Amino acid sequence: MLNIFFVVTQPCILYSIKFFRDIRSCVRKTARTSVPSSIEVNFIMTVKDAVAKRFEQLCNQHGIRPNELATRAGVTPSTVYSMLDPSRQRVSIATIKKLCDGLDITLGQFFSCALFDELEQEIQ
Repeated sequence: MLNIFFVVTQPCILYSIKFFRDIRSCVRKTARTSVPSSIEVNFIMTVKDAVAKRFEQLCNQHGIRPNELATRAGVTPSTVYSMLDPSRQRVSIATIKKLCDGLDITLGQFFSCALFDELEQEIQ
């Protein structure tokens, strides 16, 4: 079994995983090495990844799409889609606050989630 550990900081890595249907194909094309029959991929989630994942969860809970969240929050749809885009590395706290207002939740409620408790320490 081949274990692959990486922090998703390079958009090309994420795009490789996103657009190749089979992760073995992804490794074969990027590493150009022989690929074992089973591969385990362990992602180290960043704070930005956790924020995007949390908004996806909240949209699903409220039964809304990102466009509706944008309308409720008074921001453009591109702001929401940009925040959800894995290749984007940053999201501002002001944007998070506006989106929380659109969902009628506090920042405390937003961050009170296991996603944020399980993040790895970023200071090495």
